Amino acid sequence: LVNILAGDRPADSGIRVDNMLSSARPVAIMTACMAGFVLAVAVAVDGLHWIRTARFLELCGTYMAWGISQQYLLQAFALRRFRQAGLGRPASLLVAAAMFAGMHAPNWVLVGVTFAAGVVWCLLFMHRPNVFTLGMSHAVLAVLLYHAWPRPWLQGLAIGPMFLRRAG
Repeated sequence: LVNILAGDRPADSGIRVDNMLSSARPVAIMTACMAGFVLAVAVAVDGLHWIRTARFLELCGTYMAWGISQQYLLQAFALRRFRQAGLGRPASLLVAAAMFAGMHAPNWVLVGVTFAAGVVWCLLFMHRPNVFTLGMSHAVLAVLLYHAWPRPWLQGLAIGPMFLRRAG
């Protein structure tokens, strides 16, 4: 609703396919770099664990939709509004990434990871706005993180009260 009231066109919000290929290349490169970090940590702490194939596919589908939705909120809502409020590029991306990370509290490991990823995704959006490619990146990294890092660190990627219940 805020985007409609502000007169944003879908393309302004990253809802577009015309730049899908030009957005996909840098997003894929940065996703591969972030995935490399996730895997390096996993190998260092012996964290890799696998689940049933059906659950893996369910997570992929869920995180694809959830990733696109979260990227829309991060980019089209938060980042664009901070830019329109007069914050410069660096400040707006840091504030948007911090807000995005804060939404993952009190899962502090996830807060740190989402802040770093949020900065990268905001930079990518500023250069080639496309929530679909960023949503795919988000999905790939979330599913990888879920399988790669020790379960006690992330509590199934839970946040808020669900995280507190799982953490005991």
